[in-house]
Amino acid sequence: MASQEYIDYLKTINSTFYDQIKAADQKAAYILTFLFVLLIWSSDMRQVFFWVNVDKGLSVRWVMSLGQVLALGVALVCAILVLLPRDAHGGVALYWNAWPQAREVVAKAMQADDRDFLVEQYLANVVSLATICRKKYRMVALAFQGLIAALAFHVVTLAAA
Repeated sequence: MASQEYIDYLKTINSTFYDQIKAADQKAAYILTFLFVLLIWSSDMRQVFFWVNVDKGLSVRWVMSLGQVLALGVALVCAILVLLPRDAHGGVALYWNAWPQAREVVAKAMQADDRDFLVEQYLANVVSLATICRKKYRMVALAFQGLIAALAFHVVTLAAA
């Protein structure tokens, strides 16, 4: 049977991973906001879509514009993927999708005053949250890289104009 210190530690780990998931979602929202602001208010940034269609041939401006469009697309898709709901197939009672079936399991553990059940639930939930964190932060990193690449392509495109 686990001591209260270990149970408290597992609670802290769960809480920390949950906060990291929220932070990843916030970062993705900031990236999306920045992308939309760039595309709505920057006439130079919107112009890149027309340069790709108007310029015929492989000019520097055309290649940089194509790179910028691709980088913007990567950033947009990755930021959206961060915000989509994630299912790590946890199945533990701490996972919202496990309910209402988990109710019976929790009720039985409560009746038996089973502290090992609590430890197992926290441990399983840590695995689920860590999996979700890894997936989200991978996409956040790709979204940031796409945004930086789009800005770099934009600067080179403006310099080539």
